[in-house]
This record gives sequence, C-alpha cells and structure tokens, in this order.
Amino acid sequence: GKRSKIYALRSSLQKLGNAAGPATAAIIFAAAGDQWTEFEVTWVLVTGNLFRLVPALLQCFFRDTRSLGAESDGLHVRAHATNTATSSKLVGAVGPAVIPAEDMATLIVPAPEAAPAPAPQAAADTQLEPGEARRSCLGPQHVAPLIAVANLLAKIGAGLSVRYFSLYFWRNLHLPPMWVMLVMVLAQLGGSMATIVAQKASEVIGRIQVCLLFRLVGVAMLAAISLTPAPLQTPQAIIPLYLLRQWFVQSPIALQKSVLNDYISKRHRAKWNALDSINTSSWAGSAVLGGLLSDRFGYLHVFLVTAAIGLIANAMYLPLAWLVAVEDRPRAGRRQPEAAAVAGSTDHNTASSEHPRSALSARLLDARTASTGRD
Repeated sequence: GKRSKIYALRSSLQKLGNAAGPATAAIIFAAAGDQWTEFEVTWVLVTGNLFRLVPALLQCFFRDTRSLGAESDGLHVRAHATNTATSSKLVGAVGPAVIPAEDMATLIVPAPEAAPAPAPQAAADTQLEPGEARRSCLGPQHVAPLIAVANLLAKIGAGLSVRYFSLYFWRNLHLPPMWVMLVMVLAQLGGSMATIVAQKASEVIGRIQVCLLFRLVGVAMLAAISLTPAPLQTPQAIIPLYLLRQWFVQSPIALQKSVLNDYISKRHRAKWNALDSINTSSWAGSAVLGGLLSDRFGYLHVFLVTAAIGLIANAMYLPLAWLVAVEDRPRAGRRQPEAAAVAGSTDHNTASSEHPRSALSARLLDARTASTGRD
C-alpha cells in the first residue's frame, strides 16, 4: 500500500491547493459587489493566471538525479528483476565454494521425455473449460490499456458538463458568484479528505473495487441532479448532491494512477502519462460540444448524458477487479527479526526438499556465506 498512500497524499494536497483558487475568487467577488459582471470576472481570471506563475517557477528547481531508482518501478518489473538477481547471485556463489562430488550429478538434469501426441478424443478432453478460457483472455499486460480507455471515456463525458456547473448554479439556481465559489471550495476540501478515506478503504477491499464503488456513487448523484423535478431544483436540494458527486468522483484518481504505475515499467511511464494530455484535449473538445448541447437542450439533459458515459467508463473497470491484486498493508508486512529468521529457515528447508537442485543451491549459498564470514 506504499505507492497508493503516497499518491493519495499528493492528490489530497493538490486538492487543498485547488481550493485556494475559488477561495480567492470568492474574496474578489465579495469586494467588487458580488455580481456576475464582466469587470469582476476579468479580475478573477487575471488574478488566477498570475498565481499560476508560482508553481511554474518552482518546477525549475526539480532535479532528475534526486528521483527514485528501481524501487519506484512497476511491481511486476521489480519482481522480474528480483528473480534475475537471485539467479545471478546463485551463479556467483559457485566461485569460492567447493562442490562435493556426490552433488555434481544433481547439476545435470535429464531432459524430460517428449510426451506422445494425444489422440483426437484425448485432445478434446484436455481442452480448457469455458470459464478458464475467458480468464486467460486478459492478463496484467491489459491493465494499463483498460485504465487508459476508461479514463478517456470518463474525461469525454465529464468535459460535456463539468465546465458548466457554475453557469447552472447561476442561471437555474440563481446563486450569486461568491456562493458559487464557496461551493467549489467545499468540493475541493471534501475531495481532499475523501481521497485519504478511499486509500484506507482500498487496503481492505482493493483499489479497483474502491474506484468502481466511488465512481458509481458519483454517477448516481449526477443522475439524481438531472432527474430532480423542476419544483425541487433548489440550492438546498442540488448542492448536497453536487458535493457528493464531486467527492466520490475525485477521490479515486490517486488509486487509478497507483494501479497504472504498478503495471507499467518506469521507462514506459512517460508515454502512458502523456495520455493525460490527450485526455485533457478531449475534455476541452467535449466542452465545446457540451456548450452547444446545453444551449439547445438545457444543462440537465447534458448532465444525464455525462452520467450515461460515466456508467460505460465504469464498465471498463470490471475486468480489472480480477486482474489487480489487493495491496498489502505496510504494517502487515513487517515482521520481527526472529520470526523472519524462523520463517526463512522453514522456507529454506522446504525448498531444499523439493528438488535436488534446490538442495544444492541452498548448500552453495551456505558455503558462500561461511566463506565470507571467515574472510
């Protein structure tokens, strides 16, 4: 759970920073008269762009030399590297160690005899069951593409409506600009806390399971806003639904990124993260379409379309529930040195009794350790 915990903390802090934008806008609107005028909106936009220069300048102080090495690579890549390093260590241990003559024969393992070709009837009997065939269709290599496609669909759907919530609050709910900005502040602050809650829940039920659950709740909240009758379209009824929608949709973003980086190697990570630029472009493109649809059919109809696309994007996460394993809790992986030594000795003896080559490898490692100790 270390990667998801770090990503959740970063995402939570980012949302806290995002809350500063609408908070500043609320102060400007309150000081300028709290009206939707071109003068006030222009001052808000100029102030926001000036603040964007600060993080841009801070990026000049980042250094690639201070980044993590192999320990930040994907889990599957690290597992392959660990197996390769272990094999190299066994080979290197042969140098100073003396191999007993009676163990030399165990180094030569006869090749297995070729199995006879099965008869037609036998071949039919050894076919996979339908359920096993379905399980073999997808593997860890499909995790990153599934997440990328699901996020692309979600971005396209969100781009249709997210940019127009402020206009919906103004024109349909008749909220003044300062109150709209305060609603946005609450959305970011609640999303920051919900991100930490989602990460804690993922340690129990799994990251993909949390993503599915939280995003489905967000889709349900948006559908509820769209289907609320006109007489009930009031700030008291709509704003709680909007806040819940924002909290549940924003909180799993860190978990999605942690899963993505667990299943891709570090050297390919830039290419997959570059898809965020495509997602952002699709968001901007769908925002244009969302504006045209909102003017023609109304905001509520566009919100309902967004909810439908979000439901389709969530369906892309269903196969991931069987492909992505539940993260280990960091504290559960810590063992006392004595217990680890006993467990290692037990595993060592068990592995030694399974095959003569395993026994020889264990003896070679013991001889190498004893020789190093004498030196």
